[in-house]
Order: sequence, then structure tokens, then C-alpha cells
Amino acid sequence: MTLKPKQVLAITTLYEHEGDWTSDKIAEHVGTTTRTLQRWRHEDEEFQAEFKKYLSRQFKGLRPKAIRTLGALLESGKPSVQLGAVKEILDRSGFAVEQIITLQDERENVSPLEGLNTDELRILANATKSTINK
Repeated sequence: MTLKPKQVLAITTLYEHEGDWTSDKIAEHVGTTTRTLQRWRHEDEEFQAEFKKYLSRQFKGLRPKAIRTLGALLESGKPSVQLGAVKEILDRSGFAVEQIITLQDERENVSPLEGLNTDELRILANATKSTINK
């Protein structure tokens, strides 16, 4: 089953004008009723899937610009703007702020002796003894 031409027009019109135009105006532009437009949006799974695909394609094209904009915000000189950009970049990179704080806490609670082998521990112990005995 494929979308009807009016449904295809509805998808592009919704993308371009939703928020600027009323549902009545969009429906009129498409050549359908507001009820039909609402039914497509909320009940027609094929229409919904195609609308999501269309949005995904549109957003994919905006990604490079969005990334450049976030990079520019990092250089804004305004701490609150920079912090917001940092949070957004880290969140989108899979590092939520809570995870970073947890990692930092874990790093602060690590023993300075952790990871040393037996020989290294002996050398450190002997160096400590000779410093104490002086």
C-alpha cells in the first residue's frame, strides 16, 4: 500500500508549515478536511511511518550545521551558553553529566597504589622507609 498524492502533499506541508499554519489551512492546502488530516496523523500507521521517514531525511541533512553551531557555541565566551553546548554534546555523545560525575568520583576514590605490581610496591615501601629513617 502506498500513500495517496494528497497524503504526500500533507507530509511536506506539515513539515514546512506546522506551527505557522492552522490545521484548517493545511487541510485546505492539501485538498482534504481537517478531520481527515487528523485521522492520517493519529490513526494511519503508514502515514505516520512515512512522515517519520521524511522528518528523518530532513534532519539528517541538518546534522552538519547543527554540529558546527554547537562548536561555535563552545567559543561564545558566555559561560552559560558554553555549559549548555557542552552538556548537549556530551549527552548526544553518550556521556550524560551524571555519568561523568560518577566517573570523576570513582577516579577520586581510587588508591594511588592501585595497579602497582609487587616489585613496584616493594620499591615504594623501601623508598618510604629510607625517607622516614632520615
